[in-house]
Amino acid sequence: MKKAGQTDPHLVQQLMLKSGLDKQLDQSPRMLQAGFLQARHKAQFQGFSEDELDEIYRLLGIVYDAKKLKEIVQGRLSANLTEKDAKYALEGLDSPLGRKITKIEEDSSSPEAFAESMTMADKLRSDASRVALIRKLDRAFGTIESGMDASLHTSIALYTATAELYPQESKPSHEDIIAMAKQDTEAIRPQIEKAGLGLLLYSYRSLSESEIEQYIAFGESESAKQYIATGHVAINEALLQGTRELGAEIGKLIMKREATETWSPDSTQKEERSGHSNDHEKSKLEVHGEGI
Repeated sequence: MKKAGQTDPHLVQQLMLKSGLDKQLDQSPRMLQAGFLQARHKAQFQGFSEDELDEIYRLLGIVYDAKKLKEIVQGRLSANLTEKDAKYALEGLDSPLGRKITKIEEDSSSPEAFAESMTMADKLRSDASRVALIRKLDRAFGTIESGMDASLHTSIALYTATAELYPQESKPSHEDIIAMAKQDTEAIRPQIEKAGLGLLLYSYRSLSESEIEQYIAFGESESAKQYIATGHVAINEALLQGTRELGAEIGKLIMKREATETWSPDSTQKEERSGHSNDHEKSKLEVHGEGI
């Protein structure tokens, strides 16, 4: 039901479907779980038992549940996007070219498509004018920046999980975790941008120059820019809310463990746990490379 001052939720729901945002949010829990599976056997997770690691994997699917993410994003879009901008964006996305491009983007979101884009990367990058056109398209829609955000939120989720191993007095705050994750993500920006450009060149390789120019013009319109910017903020807010829930749930997991542990008087286990209370820099977890 539409509330006063809000854009019709049904209109926003259609906009999310036509833009591919709905499908993107469907993939978010699996993406974060995949990132965790790659990291779970590295040193930073050795403080967890195998059962606890299995539980963290399960929790990632719950706190980042796609239905929950969609409700948050739809609510933010309804509250912050005007009906005029929503209708204009929907008209563009529902045009023949808009539907064609959304289908291309959805087909290119699979691991198989990404792998094929990597094999074709050098050939696709050899056309300088095409590369310049695709870069212009990316500036209009912020596609590669969305890839940066995906990497950022994976890092935040992993930092959040391992932070719960630290004693309360030395545990990094939510703000500290975000700052560390941003630093790590910025460090791999060149790799993300290179892979992202390759995927865009691959995805839009069947489109003519005039079709791309037409789509850029749509993306640069004021109404489309409002939708893109508002959607970007809404997704980040939804994922960060999931991260806070993840931290709380893993905290409960640690408390449950501690309640059932039997400590010896000299407690070697306590000494091992206190080893996590190094200063902030030493306790920083590496999310990429040899770290998480």
